[in-house]
Amino acid sequence: MNCVIEKIQRAKKDKSLVLDLSGMGLVSLPPQLWQLTALEFLDVSNNRLTSLPEAIGRLTDLKALSVWDNQLTALPESIGRLTALKVLYLHNNQLTSLPGAIGRLTALQWLDVYSNRLTELPAEIGQLAALEQLYVWGNRLTELPESIGLLKSLRVLDLSDNHLERLPPEIAKLTALETLLLNNNRLERLPPEIFQFTELKALVLDGNLLTGFHLLVGDGRPKLIQNTLKLRN
Repeated sequence: MNCVIEKIQRAKKDKSLVLDLSGMGLVSLPPQLWQLTALEFLDVSNNRLTSLPEAIGRLTDLKALSVWDNQLTALPESIGRLTALKVLYLHNNQLTSLPGAIGRLTALQWLDVYSNRLTELPAEIGQLAALEQLYVWGNRLTELPESIGLLKSLRVLDLSDNHLERLPPEIAKLTALETLLLNNNRLERLPPEIFQFTELKALVLDGNLLTGFHLLVGDGRPKLIQNTLKLRN
């Protein structure tokens, strides 16, 4: 722990905007960290953290926060105060839900929450108007909130390896979407609205129980070419 305190003290003295505390065996974050209110990049990945304290909300200048490969089961509501945040890495934890406060991260462009234990996404996810890339693969989602359609800037959506049984029609409102990964779910059909995408370049559907066969042709739009074939892995 002494070397962690030394790194924090050095960052404070140097007025550093970057602090890397990754891979240091931390089970908690020292209170001295919350004095570094000018920090823009904080990496506490690859530790043994089971929670983040509410004090994380004091670091309001943060633009990138890496907390991946820990043992987090929940996020504090104060995460919503990090309104300058553009990148948030939370993958490889044990999160079962995301707080509604995450919807206040309106500058967020990249969100990684893959390889957790999420059973749902909060409706507030739709408030992330700047979000361009969302990675939620390897969780336990059975459905998506209708508000997913509000993510007008979203270009990449990875929902593979979940338990999705249906998609909301609102997904067709993702007009900037270029990549949609839905492989290894439990989908039996797709909403017809999904064929309205105009920017889509990649659509992956294998490992589902679909009643139609879909591929990308011509102008890049997905077209239904056979609706009687049942696909299995």
